[in-house]
Amino acid sequence: MIIGSTIYGTTYQGGAYDAGVLYRLRTLRVAVAGGTSIVHDAMIDVRAGARATQGDQEKLKEIDDGISVNLKCTNDPHFVQFIYREVIQPASATIPPGAEAFPNGKLLDNSSFAASCCQTSWGDPYQITTLLTDIHWNPDAPAKPSPYFEAGHSAELDCGSLTLFDRPQLGTPYFDLGHLRVARAVVRDYAICGGIVQRQVTWIADQKLDANQQSHWTYQATFSSVINNKIPDYFLCLLKNKGYDLPSGQTISAGVDCGHLPSAILGKP
Repeated sequence: MIIGSTIYGTTYQGGAYDAGVLYRLRTLRVAVAGGTSIVHDAMIDVRAGARATQGDQEKLKEIDDGISVNLKCTNDPHFVQFIYREVIQPASATIPPGAEAFPNGKLLDNSSFAASCCQTSWGDPYQITTLLTDIHWNPDAPAKPSPYFEAGHSAELDCGSLTLFDRPQLGTPYFDLGHLRVARAVVRDYAICGGIVQRQVTWIADQKLDANQQSHWTYQATFSSVINNKIPDYFLCLLKNKGYDLPSGQTISAGVDCGHLPSAILGKP
């Protein structure tokens, strides 16, 4: 039986002589594979150069050169993701942007581009970050009001884990080949298992264009355990202010005014 993109049935001899088993096959599920592990522990594995596919042989969509974050969890896994963007004009052609605190160049504003930045892949606008003392984070959850990244289907769920796939990308209006600009996305993931926020993962995607205007990405990542099972109030307020539900079990602390949030800076929240 086929309902939408899901096939239900039984294996050989299903229903006869107590043989066979029931199955459910999702034909449009995302499959994530490949890449090189850049950070990992017993619960989290972040891979650069990952590949995602979706669909069947007649209509197969494939994206490579992305990043994947695998959460090993058998009990209600979720990712809550946030993003901010920079466009960097490197100070030197031989020194690429470094870690989050070291862009090694000038952070450009919208006066440098043919089109204003930025908006999500589903059309929600947010501001580009031009100062590391005033970072413009934005929820990255495609299926509002769900706060979970995987609700937008850019993830693979199996019996033992949840794997998200992403490849942040800006178009050619934001690049100037003569200045070797770098489009940077800084992403914060909160990995939840069994209702507990287990890990905070921060990864960076740097996109460049070559002389043929083809994009190439490099990635870096760090992660840490989360204290007190708490996503910072700043991020919970962003979800609330943007019309999202709060993740299950998460509440905004008493006394926090979501209408008057302080500027985000490096390392805070």
